[in-house]
Amino acid sequence: MLAPLTRLMRIPPARRLLAPHQVRFVSKVAKMRTNCSGRRTGKTFAVAVWLTEEWATRQSQSSIFGALTTEHAVRIAWDAIDFLNRTLQWGATYNTLDAAWTFPNGFTLYLVGLKDRRQVNHIRGIPKIHRVALDECGQIPDALLEYAVRDVIEPALADTDGDLCLTGTPSDTGVGFYEDCMQRCEARGAHFADTMADNPHLARPGVELLAEALRDRFNGDATNLTYRREYVGHRVQDTGVLIYTVPPLDQFYEPTPRASEYTTLGLDIGWNDGAGFCVVRSRGAQPGAHIVESYREAELTLPRIAAIAERMRSQHNVAEIFVDTAGGGGRTLMETLATQYGLPATAADKRSRRMRIEQVRSMLDGRTLRGTLGGCSQILEEWRGLPWNTERDDHREGYIDECTDSLQYALQGQGFSLQTSWQPELTPEQEIRKRLQDIQRSRRGSRGGRR
Repeated sequence: MLAPLTRLMRIPPARRLLAPHQVRFVSKVAKMRTNCSGRRTGKTFAVAVWLTEEWATRQSQSSIFGALTTEHAVRIAWDAIDFLNRTLQWGATYNTLDAAWTFPNGFTLYLVGLKDRRQVNHIRGIPKIHRVALDECGQIPDALLEYAVRDVIEPALADTDGDLCLTGTPSDTGVGFYEDCMQRCEARGAHFADTMADNPHLARPGVELLAEALRDRFNGDATNLTYRREYVGHRVQDTGVLIYTVPPLDQFYEPTPRASEYTTLGLDIGWNDGAGFCVVRSRGAQPGAHIVESYREAELTLPRIAAIAERMRSQHNVAEIFVDTAGGGGRTLMETLATQYGLPATAADKRSRRMRIEQVRSMLDGRTLRGTLGGCSQILEEWRGLPWNTERDDHREGYIDECTDSLQYALQGQGFSLQTSWQPELTPEQEIRKRLQDIQRSRRGSRGGRR
């Protein structure tokens, strides 16, 4: 009975396979949409339909499904595409080598990874991109996701005036580029957050599965942050996940200390991640330090790094420069800055990473770390979204931290009055390891005392 009606309404055949909440997602007219639905909502299937439903009219064009790695993209999307291909008899073939589905008219669906900038840049070579869907956005490093969208995908979509979709469980930080995109899409009515209760294709009603998970895994606590984020798609921030607490701006900004005060420059050298610069000055008779200027830029050549450092040195009367020498060629770069460019550069001490993090945290909490209005926007941006790693002893890998790292190097200058006191918060694993080490030291000491 419904077949003549659907033909009359010209509903694409693939959409007839969708549940109502999936139809709402696919049929939304928007250049960008976001979807942070909970588990088992049929999100991947809806995205697969959205990427491929117009293939017959998109000769020689392309769509892209991306995830954290190519293997993830294949594992997530392959079954859905294969089901659509067989059910609707599209005649598409899969190329394992290229991780791509090719349709009879030359339309191609690529399954790609976004592990690093090198992989992201492969998208630049894909022709006539019609639609792009990126999954696992909450797990893709924030800076990499923004680079993929702003610098690579959005310009590539200009060929066909194409559309973009960002999906995935929200990040535990509750901030960042993905969160910003969801907020913008929500304001435009293009954000979707469904639950398994909306999915009629599960073996058991989704309402029952949600209730069971809530009871058995979370002791009936519907406020549990993991339950809210993973099962119902709420955008919530885990307690204590962010390292730095940004003080009210009226308690952070102050007049810049005199140029005659002791001043240092920290330099964090990177290529893809970017290089960070931070000029820090003594606060005179007051304790702590003052950030005069912080700056971050990606893909800098050595002459450009030297030019920025020299500009900051001369403008702010910098006495010492502390340079990151880790990684391939780091010490050589530092020595080149000192010998060929005449900069007062010395190697930064990169030991005691957790101590240096706690030093900055303590200064922020004690309001002894201040800054100049107009010179600190990038480092404040980093602090608002920089989470702990799993061991809680460093910044999480892949997040923007170049200005913060360069600040820690600059604070190594001997002319600062740093009043910091901290005790590390050990994870359970670290606590056990520490106790074992204490026991082993005690045993070694007792053996050494025997005669």
